[in-house]
Amino acid sequence: MYRGWFLASPCARAVILGSALAFALPASSSFAQEENAKWFVLKHEKSGECWTGLLIEIDGEYRHEFALTAGGPFDTKDEALEREKQLENVAVCTSTEAN
Repeated sequence: MYRGWFLASPCARAVILGSALAFALPASSSFAQEENAKWFVLKHEKSGECWTGLLIEIDGEYRHEFALTAGGPFDTKDEALEREKQLENVAVCTSTEAN
C-alpha cells in the first residue's frame, strides 16, 4: 500500500492546512470581533417574522445568512426590542409570539 496516500488526499491537506492556520491566528482576534457586536432587528424574508439578534461586523458589514436587517445597529437589546415592537405596530413585521 502507498504510504503517502493520506497526504495525497486534497481533504487531508485541507485539514492539515486548516489546523495550522488555527494555531497561527492570534487568540485576540475573536475578542476584537466581540467589540464590534451590535443588536439588530432581523426579518425572515418569506414569513415576515422579526426577532432581535446580535451580529458581529465582518469586513465592515453586519450580515445574517438568511434574514434581512429590519432595524439597527443598536447598542442594547432593549433598543432593538423597542424597534421590533414599532415595526410590528406598523405591520412591517409579524409577531414571533404564538397566538
